[in-house]
Amino acid sequence: MTGTYHLSYDEQRAAKARLLANARLQRLLQVRAQDKQLAKARSRNFKQLCVDSAQQLKDELVLLISQQRELELAHLREQCQAALDGLASGQRNAAISAQQLAIERQQKH
Repeated sequence: MTGTYHLSYDEQRAAKARLLANARLQRLLQVRAQDKQLAKARSRNFKQLCVDSAQQLKDELVLLISQQRELELAHLREQCQAALDGLASGQRNAAISAQQLAIERQQKH
């Protein structure tokens, strides 16, 4: 016949305390692991937010620079056209003056 060994009250209490302590430790380790995962996820989300924000800022700056460049080009085109118009007007006036001088010379002779 095999005998069974029954734990004494103190041994049962100590075993129960070890089980509870081990369960607490496992729960703490689980919570710590979850906290680490959450921190990594937050870190990844923050980094992605930074990347997205930087890209958005870059896109906005490129758009603003492009718009500024277009405005400057339009202004330069207007200045160029005004200069060409002034040159054409000067050439017309010079041609008219040359014709008038030619007429006056012919009339004198």
